[in-house]
Amino acid sequence: MTRVLVTGTDRPIGKAIVPRLVKYDFTPVACVGDMAGPVMSIDHDLTADGHAGVEPDTFSSVGAMLEGVSTVIHTADVRPGGSRDIPDATRALASACADRGVHLIFLSRVGADISSLTHRRQLWKAEQIIEQTDSLGYTIQRITHPHPSIEKLLGQPFLPLPPATPVQPVSPSDIAGRVVGLIQVGPSQRVRDYGGPELMRFTDCAHIYKQARKTAPRKMLLPKIGVISEALAGVHVTKTGDRGTETFRQWLAE
Repeated sequence: MTRVLVTGTDRPIGKAIVPRLVKYDFTPVACVGDMAGPVMSIDHDLTADGHAGVEPDTFSSVGAMLEGVSTVIHTADVRPGGSRDIPDATRALASACADRGVHLIFLSRVGADISSLTHRRQLWKAEQIIEQTDSLGYTIQRITHPHPSIEKLLGQPFLPLPPATPVQPVSPSDIAGRVVGLIQVGPSQRVRDYGGPELMRFTDCAHIYKQARKTAPRKMLLPKIGVISEALAGVHVTKTGDRGTETFRQWLAE
């Protein structure tokens, strides 16, 4: 079976990808943590039943962990607060993949090229590094907010976004299915954005959350400037990209 390395398997998207790979007869190599950390540990639960595990210590071991791997799915940086330096981490991984003819699938975020958020700007720089790496076979897939990210925002005491902010929550399971399809297609460079099935307001998400969890954060008036303004403008959603099937309500119910 084809060996596929998945980074960020300690997070919802990486966790969802591993069993989906097994379902389609790929052999997942699970890597926990981000590519910039000094040490990466292994989630042994995800690598049980014969699935391989790797434990690279530094950037110098990135090449070693690609031994026998045909595809890398880099999910570790799609959540803010992951890698401290996303571009440098991506440079090391992209270079190693190019040297070994490994297909690199990089998960980014919708609006990375136009957002002023620090995390989005780092993702955009990482995309550019990938595109400029000679001889690299790659696929860049931008996604909207995953369901767990929206749930985390709604779990705060106050709504961190204005109620009218457009959001498009996407299921980790749907993302996993999308990624498996990208492996099968092969290097495709930048592909169509991928979002959830529903384009709605943040207040709609809060209402669904209240029904499912029997609680809701309080509203808070926020100035419509800077990153708040671009969020209201819909920078982080896609109206023309492809869409998943699992709604935020269905995901909360599960």
